[in-house]
Amino acid sequence: MSPHPTRIGIDPALMTQLINEIKRLKQSWPEIDDQIGSALRAADTSMPGPGMLRDISFQIGERVPDLQRRLDLIIATQKISLDKGVVWADESLWVSNSPSSGAAAAKQVAGELRAARRNFPFLQRPLSDKALDALEAHRHDPYFAVALLKEIPPNELKALLVDLDQSVGIMGTLKSEGAVSDQQRLISTIGTLLGTASRGVGDVKLPKDFVDQLVSNKDVRDSKIVNELLKHGSFDDAFLLQLTRKVYDDAQKSRADQGSVIWFGDGLAAALANNPRVAQDFFTDPARKPLAYLMRQHQWADRGQEIGRAIEAASTTYRDHTQPPGHSRGYKSALIASWAVHFWADKKTQATLSKTRMNAANVLSAYISDVHRAPGSSDKETMGVTPLLDTDPNIPGLQPYGATFERQPLKDMMTWVFDNSEALKTVTKAHGVYSVKVLDVQADQLKEENARVFEEWKKSHPTATKSELAQQWQRILEAGMVNATAQEFKAKVFNLSRSLNLIVETGNLSDINKADRRDESYEAFTDALITTTKLVLTPAGDVVVAGYEGMQGSLDDALKFEAGKKARAQAASTLVDSQNMFKDLVAGAMLRHGLFGEASTPGSTHPHAFPNYAKGSSGDFLKSDGQLKPRNTMNADEDFAYTEWLKSSKATRIFSETDAAVTSGFAPPPPPPDPKAD
Repeated sequence: MSPHPTRIGIDPALMTQLINEIKRLKQSWPEIDDQIGSALRAADTSMPGPGMLRDISFQIGERVPDLQRRLDLIIATQKISLDKGVVWADESLWVSNSPSSGAAAAKQVAGELRAARRNFPFLQRPLSDKALDALEAHRHDPYFAVALLKEIPPNELKALLVDLDQSVGIMGTLKSEGAVSDQQRLISTIGTLLGTASRGVGDVKLPKDFVDQLVSNKDVRDSKIVNELLKHGSFDDAFLLQLTRKVYDDAQKSRADQGSVIWFGDGLAAALANNPRVAQDFFTDPARKPLAYLMRQHQWADRGQEIGRAIEAASTTYRDHTQPPGHSRGYKSALIASWAVHFWADKKTQATLSKTRMNAANVLSAYISDVHRAPGSSDKETMGVTPLLDTDPNIPGLQPYGATFERQPLKDMMTWVFDNSEALKTVTKAHGVYSVKVLDVQADQLKEENARVFEEWKKSHPTATKSELAQQWQRILEAGMVNATAQEFKAKVFNLSRSLNLIVETGNLSDINKADRRDESYEAFTDALITTTKLVLTPAGDVVVAGYEGMQGSLDDALKFEAGKKARAQAASTLVDSQNMFKDLVAGAMLRHGLFGEASTPGSTHPHAFPNYAKGSSGDFLKSDGQLKPRNTMNADEDFAYTEWLKSSKATRIFSETDAAVTSGFAPPPPPPDPKAD
């Protein structure tokens, strides 16, 4: 893919090598110039432009500081190391071509800002379009950004913005509605400039005490202004972490001792959400352990929207299994997810962070394999990271670090989260996609085991006829559903059913009176199940892509589940709906991997081997590619035929125990024993 035309390619390693060579040659060229001069004088001749190499070396050498400065800034801005190959830098963002030109432009804009502060009550607008345009043009220019924030130090900047904000509040509706939008534009641009300046390096860098000045709370309105600034821009890791710790530490003081530092507001939370690395390092700080306070006790004006984003970003952005565990980004992600789920189960958190249900749902979806494990876990599983090397044996390969969840707190948290129908749909779909992966792996293992047994039989029966081979293959398929590999398959089906049942229960969907068509959660749940089944039944290999990229917000009217249109909709409860939908998912996986045999084989359990479900008949419930149709696209005859095939035909030889595994997974736990009389 070719880069954007405004970009230039820089290889940091080669650029560093070039700079070092220029420095070395700068020392050599004058000496070479003297040698050439001596040789020319010895030959009694001369060349025009004496000292040419000396002059060239001086001119080239003058460029070294600028080259080094720009290289350092690019590396700092993009958070890369010197060995990452070509980096594409957008030169159009560097409006200033040197620190001096950036400082000159910053001085001019600073003067206009100060004038606006003095004169705004008498003007229609705080700043001219020209001044705002100049600020916006430089918002990603480190030379300008650092110079401006040195020219207007934090305390003056806050006072300036507070005064303009107050003036706009008083005068905006009286003089000009444009004043309000200009103020918002100014805050956004200054916030972006602050982020750009924070990433400066070398001699293009903010003063060491800049963060202390920025977070100092000399005016009660400083908190509002600084939090507004922090919502914009991309901040340097060390800068943002230092700022966050200072603000958090002040928030831990008694009320009487607070006030010298700004409030931990939604702007700072937004900055953490926009920088998951810092969010991770802050949330996992062993000395502070801030997540409990921020989720349970701190009062959020936005009801937790931004801190919810920060928690989600910190726990889902980086998923890996690198070593050592304690320092791995993926390890920290899983640890934060485990802690967050625990705190979300708390009633205090649910009241404080009432607008974080979707963030919680996205965390659950990212760790759906760990949610799947929870129903069968022991009471000893506590907060933390999965302790074993292979975090998910259901999926081949080394999976990212997983989170451990306490069973009851997880259920309490999910019950709260699923009050939001979109959250319910999100987690249900994630479970469906995960189920597809697991079932495909297990069905493929069954297929391979059957093929191995068949090859051994053929070797011992070299003269077997075509008919005998077909009959033996069918016998192997049926016998294969009781061997060790099949037992593992059915165990996976049972466990997946049980974890789906957990979602059903915590979504308050097991009672049909709570989950009828008037209930958004019921519609969301059935929509998620149908969408998942529809995606599952695409050709193997495309399933995962479709599962993540093709999920609709809601199905169109032609595909939407409507009670009464299908026999499945007449079930007594949503619990039955979910069981049957999951059975469809399992049957589809088994068909994809040929576990029901071939239509042409005598005695086959394949649907097309039966007159009632023959290809092209009114009872044909398979698509043209031989895969199972999604139930909601079947007509009444196809639906009836499909149910009969699974329940009453020879297919029960293959499917009956798997069917029972699904049913068992949805079975309620046994009731507690009756209390004793004494």
